[in-house]
Amino acid sequence: DALHIRVGTIDCQIYESFDGGTSFAPLGGPANSGDTTIFTVEFDPNDFDQALCGAKGAYRTTDAGQSWSTITPFDFDDTDLVYLFEFSPADPRRVWARANLDTVGNYSREILVSDDGGATFSPAIAQGELVYDQTGVERTVMLSNQPTMAADPVDPNLLHFTWTASSCCPYVVEGEILCRYDHYFDELRAVLVEGLNGINSMAFNPVDAGVIYLGLESENIPGT
Repeated sequence: DALHIRVGTIDCQIYESFDGGTSFAPLGGPANSGDTTIFTVEFDPNDFDQALCGAKGAYRTTDAGQSWSTITPFDFDDTDLVYLFEFSPADPRRVWARANLDTVGNYSREILVSDDGGATFSPAIAQGELVYDQTGVERTVMLSNQPTMAADPVDPNLLHFTWTASSCCPYVVEGEILCRYDHYFDELRAVLVEGLNGINSMAFNPVDAGVIYLGLESENIPGT
């Protein structure tokens, strides 16, 4: 139903529209964190009553906002900043998250993984890991706050995401390097996209999962 829309706002409050966005009404209540910071609300594509909210800490609802629970290990008091969630099309129990953990203490930038629909997360990839690209060059993973991410539509263990090759701009969204992570083998592989810069969108071919489309900020063609 294209006229039925749900969105999330500050403190994880969900709003619902039945007229294509002309008007909205609150659905359920807020997470009651008392904070106005919000980065993302992601709805489970198989169950729109379940949603994950990323802010200072993170929150989960399974009843369309009637109740909210905190998500482990994200902590409000430690100012864990949760920027992104990505549900796996292949398995709704597999969810990926991008977060800065313990921002006021031992500060780490990570991609985390969930096997229970987003109720709990564990570390998968951390900034600073070393990885070789397809040319054999060793590179250090530098995670931006909101990297472009796409979960594989067939294999729930596979995640593609972008990262920047420089530590100068940690807040930029567009990544310069495309990376493939296999959670089953805990294998990280970088694919340097030669001549391309600023990958700001990514989507799998709906028929052939081996094909990925990249949206680019700019293109640098050698010799021109």
